[in-house]
Parts: sequence; C-alpha cells; structure tokens
Amino acid sequence: MTSPGTRFRDFTPEGEPTTFKIGDDTFVCVQDMDIDELSGLVELANGMDVSDTTRWREQLTAVAQVLLEPSSAKRFVERIQPLEVRKQVVPPTPGIGIKTITSLVPCLVEEFGLVPTQPSSGSLDGSPDDGTGSTGGPLATE
Repeated sequence: MTSPGTRFRDFTPEGEPTTFKIGDDTFVCVQDMDIDELSGLVELANGMDVSDTTRWREQLTAVAQVLLEPSSAKRFVERIQPLEVRKQVVPPTPGIGIKTITSLVPCLVEEFGLVPTQPSSGSLDGSPDDGTGSTGGPLATE
C-alpha cells in the first residue's frame, strides 16, 4: 500500500519489441537485456575489428545473440556466414552486405541507449576541433 502523495511508476517494458527487415527476413529485438549482457555488448561495440573477418563475424554473432530474439539471432548468424557456407544451404542463404551491417549496428546500439543520438563535438568544451591545442598551438602527436 502506498501513502497519499506517493508517486508510483511501472518500469515494465511495454509495447511491441523493435523489429527491422533485411530482404525477406524480419528480425525481432529483445525488449530488455541483463546488465551483464549490456556490459559485454559495450565492450564488443568498442572493440570491433573489421580487419579480421573471422573475428568480426564472431563479434557480430555475439551482438546478435544479445540484441535479438533467439530465432532472429539464428537467422542473422546464418546470413553473415562466408559465401561458401551460405551456398551449401538449399536454397542458398542470402548474405547481409557491409553497407547494411555498418548502418544496422549503430542503430541497434542506439536503440538500447548505449550511445548518444548526436555525435560528440571532439572537444570537451564543445568548441570545434580544429587540430590545435587549448593554447592555440598544434596538438602533440605520438
């Protein structure tokens, strides 16, 4: 029982989960995630290595398994497999292109409130980053 004047707020996730479409597939996001999963996702997002395609696929798989419902995660992972693997399935599984992935991942991360909706200015005080230090001289390089 609450006393008069006490405000009550229900933080239960409500409404429909976020969905997105790639080709003929519709993917469904989880409505909420465990804090441990969130922490791991932030680490993954900060350390994504696009120069190593095997490692990148592993990272994208981990992201899909955290952000997507199990059946959607399974389908997403099938679609990011190497071409030679996707061709072995009958009918062949369509891939997900790099342009789609690089557009999708930031949107999903933002959907869960993990990044600001506006890019930072590059300067702590909000002034434009013109390549000079706070004293007006050039920035030191390593």
